[in-house]
Amino acid sequence: MERPCGGGQDRGPRLVALQAPDERRLPHASVRGGRRHPHGHLVPARPGWHGHELVRHLDPGRGPFNKAAYVFGTAMLADGSTSGQIIMASVMVGGMVPPLAIALSTTFFKNRWSAADRKAGIVNYIMGLSFITEGAIPYAAADPGRVLPSCIVGSAIAGAISAGFGCTSPAPHGGAWVIAVIGNPVMYLVALAAGAVVAALALSFLKKPLAPEESGLAK
Repeated sequence: MERPCGGGQDRGPRLVALQAPDERRLPHASVRGGRRHPHGHLVPARPGWHGHELVRHLDPGRGPFNKAAYVFGTAMLADGSTSGQIIMASVMVGGMVPPLAIALSTTFFKNRWSAADRKAGIVNYIMGLSFITEGAIPYAAADPGRVLPSCIVGSAIAGAISAGFGCTSPAPHGGAWVIAVIGNPVMYLVALAAGAVVAALALSFLKKPLAPEESGLAK
């Protein structure tokens, strides 16, 4: 029997193991009794780990935690229920946070970054708003100890606010560009802004200012 290319045979069981506990709990517990937020932070926190999976598994854009969260969200969306749309909204808003946090930090805390980092950070505004988490990968790969915790916390906050206010997304992708179909869009944007700002502040606090010759900034 032929084996799938790229080690897919081994990857499947790991993804199932990651998804199985959530599938037993989240679709029901996360929306029970109007208390959506206790579990809403769990799913989006996983996209925040995406860069770490690049480092650990050398698997750009296909980290198992990231993939498990996104597949779980789309599977719940296919269910056609309101809870599925709430989960999908949490997944998407959480995945938008890391690139936006990077962009904000490189814009407002310039002395924490080199000139090349600041220049590349501008692109992350578009990538973040487009739900393209990969924009954060180079930064997470270069400094996982600071970037990853900050992004995980910010993503979890965004997801908790989104789920807590019952924001829904019938779209599996699109980021801010599908805001017209998002349920409770105002609070969705509030969730996104809150998560991105918290992550940017945490990251900028954890990173120490660079010397002028490293940052390229005049004294």
